[in-house]
Amino acid sequence: MTTPVLQTISLFRLYDQGKQHVAALKDVTFSVQEKSFVAVTGPSGSGKSTLLNLLAGLDAPSSGEVRVAGRNLAEMSEKERTLLRREQIGFVFQFFNLVPTLTVAENIGIPLSLAGVKRPRTDPRFQKIVELFGLGGLLDRRPHALSGGEMQRASIARAVVHEPPIVLADEPTGNLSTRAGRDVLELLRRAVDELQRTVLLVTHNPRDAAYADLVRFLKDGLLLPDVVQGAERNEARIADRMAVLGI
Repeated sequence: MTTPVLQTISLFRLYDQGKQHVAALKDVTFSVQEKSFVAVTGPSGSGKSTLLNLLAGLDAPSSGEVRVAGRNLAEMSEKERTLLRREQIGFVFQFFNLVPTLTVAENIGIPLSLAGVKRPRTDPRFQKIVELFGLGGLLDRRPHALSGGEMQRASIARAVVHEPPIVLADEPTGNLSTRAGRDVLELLRRAVDELQRTVLLVTHNPRDAAYADLVRFLKDGLLLPDVVQGAERNEARIADRMAVLGI
């Protein structure tokens, strides 16, 4: 077996509320293999965003380990974690997080600029992603001139343009129409199948989760043992399983 690209071991995250400790995550252990698409689904407040923040090194666990490409984040300096996020992880957010004063081309090129590329727009990686995602006609626009679906396409392009092995997607269709949301999930699917990226998606939506190779369920901070994969990987089966689990 190869080393998982993402791994948690007995992960807990506790928050203080007065004199009590409230557990956002409880003993979460799981792994994500390279070049796979994994969805973690659960209702609001189940711990999904907390999990993503821990995986990205944006927050520290109360106990347990987070490993990225075999490296324990707790053993890295803050500078090392910042470089890891910049070089090894792409982020896709529910609210797009595009820089409003920059054009689409400039937004997509941010990771390349941070890596020292002086003219991102001429970089072969930039040109490949723009063509693959059909963004050629939008490059000189600013975010305010885009639809929600177009903004999310640009956001995904920015997340993958520097060829990070890992993409973390946090409810990426939450502000989109059904059709635009479907287009976005198809792009994430292509990022796995055609670009050989690893995608971890957190979502409350069984339709979105059905695009993944493997679906896990998070409830009240606990990662349940149930999984959906293979022939069961469709919206109806996932929704049925969520109903049975009380999610």
